[in-house]
Amino acid sequence: MIFEKEILEFLLADKKELLKFSHRTHSEKIARQIVASGFEFSESLQKTTDPIIDDQVYLNYWHNLRVYYGPFTIVICIAKTLFLDYIKRLDEVGNNNILVEHILTVKEPVNDNQNYIYTLPNQYIKGYFNSETGAITANPDFDPYFDSPIFLENLEKLKQTNAK
Repeated sequence: MIFEKEILEFLLADKKELLKFSHRTHSEKIARQIVASGFEFSESLQKTTDPIIDDQVYLNYWHNLRVYYGPFTIVICIAKTLFLDYIKRLDEVGNNNILVEHILTVKEPVNDNQNYIYTLPNQYIKGYFNSETGAITANPDFDPYFDSPIFLENLEKLKQTNAK
């Protein structure tokens, strides 16, 4: 099974302090690109990721359900304290249509004529593993506590939009 000790440690370290998500892909090239440039998603982070929790049955279930998406599993981690802080800031702005992950993006959202595409910073990408070989690739820039000034700019833009 893919969840050898090293992979479980990679997935579950710091479980109390971090929100963790996984995303599968067929291509190691795409996995490397996500590590280098960040994770693109549309609408909601939860739409294209699965939460990671410390439960072997749960992890095996999601592995088997998503195996057809490819052998490369990207691990995304965001500090709970940071996430909750920006939820509070969003509440202060008073916009219920914006998700916190829309604020935690480092690029302007791109409209692809159907949805906006958002980009989480590569600092939230812990790395990826290959479920066929067990190889783990860590991101040297990984920092789940990363708090960019761009996030505050995103909030300010939202405030200005609400003021109109």
